[in-house]
Amino acid sequence: MELSKLGDALDSWKGAMFGEAQAELRPLYVVPMLTDAADWNPGHVAVYANMLGVPVEHILLADRPFTNAQRNQYFDDAARPLPRWSDVFVDPNAGPCVGRPNGHPANYVKCAEINTLLIGGRVGPEERDRVVLVYRHQDRNQDIDGLAEYVGGLAGQIGAGCSGFAVLCGITALLTFSYNKRRLVALRDLISRVYGPVAISRVTGIQP
Repeated sequence: MELSKLGDALDSWKGAMFGEAQAELRPLYVVPMLTDAADWNPGHVAVYANMLGVPVEHILLADRPFTNAQRNQYFDDAARPLPRWSDVFVDPNAGPCVGRPNGHPANYVKCAEINTLLIGGRVGPEERDRVVLVYRHQDRNQDIDGLAEYVGGLAGQIGAGCSGFAVLCGITALLTFSYNKRRLVALRDLISRVYGPVAISRVTGIQP
């Protein structure tokens, strides 16, 4: 997330999506991945939290820059304070990284980092029921079939047993991952009801 993007239409879209999905989400914590944290002040963070519809104290590491050199420690520190009963939204500038990043590596979140947030604070596989939502910015050429294939590939890289689905919105998408497929089914069904007759072109199936 960059300060220059704060308050744009995509922030409003994120908040609207979280509002529609609230009935199937646990308290949502945000990992903002601020690549320009020095430019942010508490007022900016409050606006960001308000647009996403989360309490300002749920914006983690809000005073800390995200850098490629310190990314492992960053995600470890983000996962550590997460309550056991919580879900997470990750807000990279570009989205997940698959292979070699197209641009600066700090603009992307890695599959291993998504996994860190999925299992943070979990003792065993039976407790891995957290949902992690990830913002993705893409060009207008993406389509629902390509997005479904992309999400399935990411889930396989995140970890054995991970599944995911995505919601497409033109130049952006909201990706959703969990080791608990039942939670994904409930969340996807809710979002599909919101989209109604256009869900077929906006909401992928659960992959794999």
